[in-house]
Amino acid sequence: MLWGNKTITFSLRTAYGLIGQMIYYLAMKYLWLIIILGFVVLGFKPVRVWGAEICQYGSTQARVQKDTSDPWSQEKTINLWEGFNVGSFHNQSSQFANDTVLRVDGPDGFFSNYHNGDTVHPSKVGRYVLSVMTVGTEGEGCSEKANVNVVKKRNKRNYSDINSVYRRNDWWNSDGRGRYGEGIYTRNSWWGM
Repeated sequence: MLWGNKTITFSLRTAYGLIGQMIYYLAMKYLWLIIILGFVVLGFKPVRVWGAEICQYGSTQARVQKDTSDPWSQEKTINLWEGFNVGSFHNQSSQFANDTVLRVDGPDGFFSNYHNGDTVHPSKVGRYVLSVMTVGTEGEGCSEKANVNVVKKRNKRNYSDINSVYRRNDWWNSDGRGRYGEGIYTRNSWWGM
């Protein structure tokens, strides 16, 4: 009697094992069909394994402007110590997107998060990059970058004409000294010394 129970138990384990292997084989072979039927029949929304949804927007825009009278743009050049405004939009809308994160990265490891309409005041010359990402989503159409090039403000004086101004005013002598014999200072050096 004891022997018979072991035989029956062994036979059931073997049968369940074979059925389990067959189910596993068919499931793996037709997994793509099972997934598609699940989406079509049950109306599942595609979701990433790690939790972020696939982007529902056609596009997301990262935009910058010098001030409120300046149009929004993806690329700007401004002078050092001038500010620029940051903004994010979806699908070319004129309304700020309310589900985005705005981060500005700049020279020497500068980075900070901002809100739509905030003004950034750069303190160093270089390239500042506004990165806009839609919260909780991934994929094309949910992020974009805009660039701001910060340059030193140019002095409006034209130093290349300084010698001609002195000559025109008859202040320059042929020996390289001024009318009264003193050296003449130009932008880069002393002349006549």
